[in-house]
Amino acid sequence: MRVYVLGAGASVHAKYPLASALGRSLTAWIETLPPEHTYHSRLNQIIDAYGELDNFEAVLTDLMTCKPGSIAAGLPPVARQGLIGDLKEAIREHFDTIRTGPAPLYDQLVL
Repeated sequence: MRVYVLGAGASVHAKYPLASALGRSLTAWIETLPPEHTYHSRLNQIIDAYGELDNFEAVLTDLMTCKPGSIAAGLPPVARQGLIGDLKEAIREHFDTIRTGPAPLYDQLVL
């Protein structure tokens, strides 16, 4: 199964977050998970390193590009790769929980 997430707010009616709100939405979802879940420690690692997730796109960009002198460059490579992998998985799982909800405009789109 393929999932397409349309940008520019096309998915807001289905409860998907805008890119600008993804960090806050992901944080809120992680907070609903059991306290021992790995995503809590990953979230704490990100907050410790970057301070907040208000600009989650910049955090992801930094982690993935790892430019010299960046916050990501100061992380051990194995830890950075593990963090990226868990973030990708967390976003997929978060979106999977949203996917089960109603999306009436998408239903109209396919008619």
